[in-house]
Amino acid sequence: MKKKLIFFLVISILLFSTFNVKSKDLKSFNDPEISTENKIYGFLIPLNSTHPNEMQINISTLINDLLRQDAEVYWSRTDRDIVSREFNALKIGINHFEKGCYFVAISNDSYKNLEIISILYSYNLNYKIKIFEAREELILLDVYKLQEPKIAIHAGTGSTIQWNAYYVLLKSSGFKNVEFLLWKDIPKKLNNESYGFNVLIWAAWIKGMWNFKESILENIKNTNSIKEIKDFVYRGNGYVGSCYGGIMTSFGNKIPLRFFKSKFILDFLDCYSIIPALPGTGGFTVKIVDSDCPVSYGLPKIIKTKYFHGPMFLMPRKNTYAFGVINDVVEEHWEYDKDIKNNFLKYLKMTLSINRPIWVSAKFGNGTVVSFGDHPEYNYWPVRGITDPSYPYRIAQNAVFYSSSKGPFIINATNFVDINNFNLKVKGPIQGQVLEEIEFDKEIEGAEQPYSLIWRFGDRQNSTDEKPIHRFKIQRPYYIVLSVLKKDNNISTAFLKTDIKDYPENIPPDKPIKVIGTNYIGRGETYQFVTKVNYSFNNSYWLSFDTGEGINLDNYTKDKFYSTQEYCGLIYRWDEIGTYDLKIKAIDENGNESEWSDPLRIEVRKKNNGLSKDIENKGKIQFLSEFFN
Repeated sequence: MKKKLIFFLVISILLFSTFNVKSKDLKSFNDPEISTENKIYGFLIPLNSTHPNEMQINISTLINDLLRQDAEVYWSRTDRDIVSREFNALKIGINHFEKGCYFVAISNDSYKNLEIISILYSYNLNYKIKIFEAREELILLDVYKLQEPKIAIHAGTGSTIQWNAYYVLLKSSGFKNVEFLLWKDIPKKLNNESYGFNVLIWAAWIKGMWNFKESILENIKNTNSIKEIKDFVYRGNGYVGSCYGGIMTSFGNKIPLRFFKSKFILDFLDCYSIIPALPGTGGFTVKIVDSDCPVSYGLPKIIKTKYFHGPMFLMPRKNTYAFGVINDVVEEHWEYDKDIKNNFLKYLKMTLSINRPIWVSAKFGNGTVVSFGDHPEYNYWPVRGITDPSYPYRIAQNAVFYSSSKGPFIINATNFVDINNFNLKVKGPIQGQVLEEIEFDKEIEGAEQPYSLIWRFGDRQNSTDEKPIHRFKIQRPYYIVLSVLKKDNNISTAFLKTDIKDYPENIPPDKPIKVIGTNYIGRGETYQFVTKVNYSFNNSYWLSFDTGEGINLDNYTKDKFYSTQEYCGLIYRWDEIGTYDLKIKAIDENGNESEWSDPLRIEVRKKNNGLSKDIENKGKIQFLSEFFN
């Protein structure tokens, strides 16, 4: 007891002596460069903290779609009033845009502009994203320039299932280029230009000191990979770390590891880390203390999130600044004593942790580092029931966009131009049925000219056919968008609203995807498996699992109906050593049954049989990737 008391007194002194350094003290690496190149007329996409999570996902997907077309997309660093006009509106006026709004530049490539305008109109109409045309010259626009993120997720020993949550969130938010790297893959792939990675994510939670020591030992065994990660960031790429991934960026400053930090610690940050930041695990709130950090763009001032034994970051200085601090601990902090106020040491630690940094960012060489002491990615993990709308998905999205961005820059947006320069009309039915083949046509003013066109159907499908035929799988209204480019480089866009109705009653749901999960497990140990159904024409369905033991879990989800594209989970254990095939099928409200999914082959072995964690993770990685193919 005396040793614990002495330890906490030392920690208390250190905590009381700390202070925050904000980004205004770090202008040495944060001052924008002046761009001599004038950008052409562009579009503005507002970003604010009132957007629900569904809208955050749609905006992120839109930005990723634009970046994949090599569109020049910028992130505004300042609030600004801009003369502009909302899409499909006649009135031009002054509109206010918060920092974090996106500016999409029109290029000198007319075919690229055709794609850009087509994408913007489709998202505006089908996903209700507000988009504005700038109607003034934007002089001295202070921005970051976004790149298409090409993401490597560290999935070797020292990481945990948390990379699942990052993977699901990022894939659902339109980030298409995401790949897992084991320890042995990092030297081969991370800095290999043919893979083109520009962001590395390291996420894990640490449960107990043995787990922590085990992870440190893995770092020591893989010092070559640690060096590759350092080189990767130093050369100008990004790093996002959560919990243990955050500890690795700063723990080397803590004696006695300081002497060894160059070998097996990433040591990106100039600060100290203390673990655990809070007693126990569970929910708490973070307060944004620096709204200039791009990770905070569009976020509310107070954010509810999850904590699992991670660090706080103390005395940030030089290259490091805090943008989020511990604000408060929610009452349902899972592992607290029932009456924590009567536990002096835990209560003292909790009290002293308030207002201490838990979200920090830094520059390391030419690269950008974002470190979280908690798990913001865990807020989007629907198969574990964590889809609380108060948790902004934008935290992880912003961290990836920021760490892969360039700048800041100051640019001029001049020579704005008009679009919709000729008459264009979409022809087709205003109603249709699910799976019906529907033909669309057009009327173009001056159609004798050579022209290029692109159709977008509102379901993220497109066509360049003159008279496309399309089948819709989901019952809802769609805006069919047609954009046409003429030889004289004029572009016009038109749309038609088609209401798709009437689900067929006798068509079964799609065959579920192969169940996702590790294919090496321990006897009697509980594991989680996930799946989804891409389309169920009656929209709602429940699941039946075949565990390979001659047992069908028909009633496992019968009390909960799932929707198309919703993630579904099974938590299960096998008590006998052997090999099992886990399959799943979907049954809709009308009793229509899908085919059984392809089986996941599971090998059940003894507990603690010394299986390499890299082997276990590889099994998870394989099937998690199939989830989005």
